[in-house]
Amino acid sequence: MKKSFLAFVITLLLSSLFTGENIKFDTAYRAAVLKTEFGALQEEQNKQAAALVEQAGAYLLPQFSLKGGYSLQQSGSGSVDALTTALNLNQVLYNGGQLSSALEKLKALQRVKGFQLAAAKLELYASVAGSFYAVLAAEKDRFNTETVIKQTKEMLAELERRKAIGKTKYSEVLMAQVQLASLEAELEGITRNILSSREEFALLTGLPRDSVLEEENKAELKIEGLEYYLLASKKRPNLAALQAELDALNYESKVQASYGLPALSLNGNYYPYRTGSSSGINWDAGLTLNFRLFDWGSAGAGLQEAQSKEKESGLNLSLKKREAEKEVRTAYGSLQSLLLQIKKLELAVELSEKNYLEQKKDYDFSLVTNLEVLQALNSLQSSKKALDRCRLEALKARAELLAVCNLAEIN
Repeated sequence: MKKSFLAFVITLLLSSLFTGENIKFDTAYRAAVLKTEFGALQEEQNKQAAALVEQAGAYLLPQFSLKGGYSLQQSGSGSVDALTTALNLNQVLYNGGQLSSALEKLKALQRVKGFQLAAAKLELYASVAGSFYAVLAAEKDRFNTETVIKQTKEMLAELERRKAIGKTKYSEVLMAQVQLASLEAELEGITRNILSSREEFALLTGLPRDSVLEEENKAELKIEGLEYYLLASKKRPNLAALQAELDALNYESKVQASYGLPALSLNGNYYPYRTGSSSGINWDAGLTLNFRLFDWGSAGAGLQEAQSKEKESGLNLSLKKREAEKEVRTAYGSLQSLLLQIKKLELAVELSEKNYLEQKKDYDFSLVTNLEVLQALNSLQSSKKALDRCRLEALKARAELLAVCNLAEIN
């Protein structure tokens, strides 16, 4: 019942936060963070890592315990029993740095969890951007297609009127009908695309499928120089996580190396109650030295394995750094190319619109055929579709660039 109530409260909060308004990309991302399970999973893993650190730290401190025992021993006259209670203290004095290295290893693994959470948020940021702009692009396609369908229907009505008075050939009417049928078929495909895109968006963000998505301001996108993004990418959390893993493995090598070193510990007991042959002895204390002489190569093999893993982790970190640079260069080049393409498409739309208006004017004076007008219309709408898609693709590419450079606002 508590889980059901909690789920109901979360759903109610999400509804109050994200309904009744147009959804912007930042809003969609925040919803995804609240809705998806990865955050809760990472939080529990962080708690586990913190508990392990606390546990390892406790082993460095004196260990107190209460002990009790009963024994029965044979004696010359029969048997003697003894009852003992003791307060025991045990403190490791030296073990080759094994416990301190283990503690530092666990602290490094705890840092890994924090960096992994940040990396997961960056991946989510890029995923939400892909889904968000995919919906917008599909809906732009629908709007543009519906626009040209409307224009084609108007043209078809005009052609039929002109045909009735003998000013247009029947073949021109058929040509417009063919285009109309093709556009309506295309619209059905776009509708399916919108449906699948919105399902993906709803799954990823937890927002309603019919949410109204709001496109960002169409002001010109500006980007910094490549070096700016390359420098920022060096602080990516996935790279920091790999570095922390390498640190943890370095401490693990020290732990394994400590097994070949002597260990010294202090042990003491205080006996509040004691009977039998040891009665009257209230306390004892001693030092224990343990030095491993021969273990069939177990310690050496463990050290070799740890050192090999450390070297493997270092090579993996080096590879990931080079891959990160490649991702930045690719994302940057893609965005830069899209921005140039937008400028060229804007010019294409402007010229296509002028051409279409001129063709319509000439058609009214019977200087061009209906085919030429349709071609001009199709060219105009194709340019508009390409421009709208390119603008949205540029917004998506910018989000991906920010994600791979650790510049996205993910908190």
